[in-house]
Amino acid sequence: MATWAPTNPAYWDPYPAGLFYNHADWLGTERVRTTVINGTLTVAETCTDTPYGMNLSCNDITQVPDTSPMHFTGKQRDAESGLDYFGARFNASNLGRFMTPDWAAKATTVPYADFGNPQSLNLYAYVGNNPMSRVDTDGHDCLTIGQYTIACWNRSAFQSIRDAEDAHEAKHREDSKNGVDEPGWKKEQRGYAAEIPILEKRIGELEAKEKNGGLTPAEKKELAELKEEHDTATSLTQGAEADRNAQRYYRNNQNWIVRQFIPDPDADIKKPKPQPPPPPHPENRKVPCFGCEGLPKPNPEDLLR
Repeated sequence: MATWAPTNPAYWDPYPAGLFYNHADWLGTERVRTTVINGTLTVAETCTDTPYGMNLSCNDITQVPDTSPMHFTGKQRDAESGLDYFGARFNASNLGRFMTPDWAAKATTVPYADFGNPQSLNLYAYVGNNPMSRVDTDGHDCLTIGQYTIACWNRSAFQSIRDAEDAHEAKHREDSKNGVDEPGWKKEQRGYAAEIPILEKRIGELEAKEKNGGLTPAEKKELAELKEEHDTATSLTQGAEADRNAQRYYRNNQNWIVRQFIPDPDADIKKPKPQPPPPPHPENRKVPCFGCEGLPKPNPEDLLR
């Protein structure tokens, strides 16, 4: 991957274009950055860190300022907090843990969990505590390097759903690369908007096949998943309530501490004031009670008889 950087005045003549080449390891973490000086490919910077991305240290050989914030597995590192942005969540490399628990678009007992793998039950863990052979693509899921779409937590069994999710993640990466500074719910909206064309294309194919000759049980299940994902995407991106739905969706999927700093989208909805009880109906007014005073007193004359 190549990046552009402002030219260092000390090297104005050698490389006026400011073009750098980033060389990453098998996890996508930048290790070497090169540039061309006087027609010769020269190592401009080397970087090292620990397996979880902690203690990142870059040796600036040519005194060129750091041209890219993308380091650990290609994710953007925030210079102030030291956290790595993975799309859905921020990861703390010094802890080897995400700052917030994992979450899913649909309410589930343990999001993205594989109950046959105890490591996936920790909602703060990074790639199932195996950072040397796995990377997290979006803050939710993780892939085993060297194998095709092997998730350490469950992803959809259908390629069409995974394609839509990949488009969602690609939009997050694009926002991160372009330095988009907007609320998280707006970024989620753009991610889901990127899913819709892919979902609609596959839904159309399956519905046409259903009319012509019917679907297999697997295709019926795929169509149901596609429609469910499509309903979620459209509710967050289309219609008068899209913004409120997106805000509510994003806020509800954050942990309690983070929610304290995210405005409640329903706070401006006035709740009806409690109404006083209605007056008693005339028929329910108090009526005389015969016999409530006890037994009547005997007549003395009756006792003398």
